Amino acid sequence: MHSKYSNAVSASSMTASNPHPQKDALFLGQSFEEDLARARVCFGFLQRLFQELEEVRPLELLKGQGDRVNFLLTKQARIIAMTCTHAAMKRKEFLRLALQYDTLVIEEAAQILDIETFIPMTLQAGRTTVVGTGNRGDGNSGDGNSNHGNSNRQANSNQHRLKRVILIGDHFQLPPVVTNPAFARFSRMEQSLFARIARLGAPTVCLDRQGRMRPTLADLFRWRYKGLGDLPVVCWRKEE
Repeated sequence: MHSKYSNAVSASSMTASNPHPQKDALFLGQSFEEDLARARVCFGFLQRLFQELEEVRPLELLKGQGDRVNFLLTKQARIIAMTCTHAAMKRKEFLRLALQYDTLVIEEAAQILDIETFIPMTLQAGRTTVVGTGNRGDGNSGDGNSNHGNSNRQANSNQHRLKRVILIGDHFQLPPVVTNPAFARFSRMEQSLFARIARLGAPTVCLDRQGRMRPTLADLFRWRYKGLGDLPVVCWRKEE
């Protein structure tokens, strides 16, 4: 559609050196439907152009590089990637920027502590909602004046946009590293939230194919994963 409009505009330019202005005109005037279709194409292109200008306008007003990055982070970014450690370090800044997200994906969730799993879930501040009630007062006040106004009741509730949390990991591999033996043994800090949920019997989705190594090497730990098979990418080569 963009190329159509570009060709139409270039063809519609009429100068003194153009010997055939009617032939190269944008609207020929021969068919109303054709002229209307061309007009819609041009109008759609202009709408997208002004929309793009409106989206990049804040970048002209924001002078600092940090402000521009924060604007793109909170307004334009669809996917934001970071480590749990970075989320803990920048949590106050994310709350100040009013970062909003509805889906959280944590990779290697079986190798991080419980607290490190919860921190990414708390990077956005709750939204306050005000609930109004339309109860009309029918009693009389002490001075004889009846009160027929609507009474409003405000209820504050912290609501987050976070709707789903996806934990990806393997609780059969290495647990989180805890250097203090007392905390690791008696406080069970070496057990990740991912492992706790899996051991409590929560529904999980387990991969049944591996493509990281040859089948002969996978046989060394195949006993740990029930029904583990191999992808064709690791089976087509002959063992040497």
